[in-house]
Amino acid sequence: MKAQGHGSIVNVSSISAMTGAGSSIAYAASKGALNTMTLSLARSLAPEIKVNAVMPSAFPSRWWANGIGEEATKTLFEKFNAQVPLKEVATPDSVGRTVVWLLEDAAYTTGEMIKIDSGMHLLGFQP
Repeated sequence: MKAQGHGSIVNVSSISAMTGAGSSIAYAASKGALNTMTLSLARSLAPEIKVNAVMPSAFPSRWWANGIGEEATKTLFEKFNAQVPLKEVATPDSVGRTVVWLLEDAAYTTGEMIKIDSGMHLLGFQP
């Protein structure tokens, strides 16, 4: 990318990097480290390469279903949908669309950590 004179990197972090919540302390800490690396790379690789990160919150997935069961996952995310400001939690597709936007269209965006949590952070909690 440096040789081409342009490029874009998007790291996949987590809202847990901000909240300290998540499946484990190590997970949240590693995502916090990834955010710091994103900032450092954005500084050192500019202007040729943009470096950003996305920070999704939890969304229904096989991981949840394997951990707490299908029915409990459905109930949990129905509750989250009712509480978040946008009334529906993010999806893998919404995360993917944000990544594509950062790779293709965000010409003047670097060093950013984009929250993809349907406004859940505004409520002061994270799953």
